[in-house]
Amino acid sequence: MDNFSLLISSVSSLIKIADEARLICKQAGLLLQATNTEHGVAAVLELPRSSFGRLPLCRKTYVDGVNLYDLQMTLAPSHREHAMYFSFNLQQRILTFNFLGPNNAVRNSEVQFIDPPIHANFAEAIYDFTVYVGIPSPTFQNIMSYLNGITADNKVVVSITQTVVRFASGNVAITRGTENGGCNIGGMEGRNGNVEIRICKFSINALLEASRLCATVWLFKAPSIPATDLVCCSVGLMGEMKFHYIPPFPIPAGPSYPPPKRAIPAGPSHPPPNPRTKRRKLQHGEG
Repeated sequence: MDNFSLLISSVSSLIKIADEARLICKQAGLLLQATNTEHGVAAVLELPRSSFGRLPLCRKTYVDGVNLYDLQMTLAPSHREHAMYFSFNLQQRILTFNFLGPNNAVRNSEVQFIDPPIHANFAEAIYDFTVYVGIPSPTFQNIMSYLNGITADNKVVVSITQTVVRFASGNVAITRGTENGGCNIGGMEGRNGNVEIRICKFSINALLEASRLCATVWLFKAPSIPATDLVCCSVGLMGEMKFHYIPPFPIPAGPSYPPPKRAIPAGPSHPPPNPRTKRRKLQHGEG
């Protein structure tokens, strides 16, 4: 799958969580966070600077909002376009895309920023995840699809021991191990009993779409609150999609930023989950 398709699929996955996203531009790259507080899940798309041909330099952290449906429609290029660049107009609060086609023909498209959604900031959260599980993406998809459709329970509980991973919803359970299930389990050495990760079913369709973009799905657990449970999918060589499952206790709001600038009236007419892989530019035909 080429990088255009990867990016469009990632945005499509975010839309299954929320219609609007918080956009954070930093020197290291771009972050998009879609949050659904009712179901306790936040999906974060991380796009490093090296993923883009021309990522505008944000000398200071810039925070704004974007309608994900508008972004999805803008991103969809024609089959003949082979490169994409974008830039910010922070005064007008506009995100401009330039699509390069045959004979260097350029198509321009714009997305107007909106006020950023007010949610806890998971895009820059740093937690000490000590337990992890890697499971082949096709296996993960089969299990989650099956459990999503067979029980009315609103969550999937993933129980982890040193050698086994158990996925359960209601009274239905599926077990995979390090030997027969291809699971990679870490951080359980010397532990007694099991560790649990909870995944809400509301997010499963978004999670399935993101998992199709990677070979391995990684699940992470931190030892104490206020850390979230985390499921991570690498988006090819382009970035990462992270699903934070929010426990039922208050989450710190994270770093605070100045409010976005208002528009000026116009005048007359990345073991896992962060492999240190070199990211490539968004070029049509690369995946």
